Amino acid sequence: MAEAVKKPRPEYRNIGIGQLAKYRLPLAGKVSILHRVSGLLLFVCL
Repeated sequence: MAEAVKKPRPEYRNIGIGQLAKYRLPLAGKVSILHRVSGLLLFVCL
């Protein structure tokens, strides 16, 4: 039986501040972030 060849697994790292500005979110992601920010602002204003 042939030896199973292990594929290198992709390495995921935390995203940095510089990469965050270049990261492209779909529209639903942007709306979700705006919804959270507006909720936080309403909470702070109370």
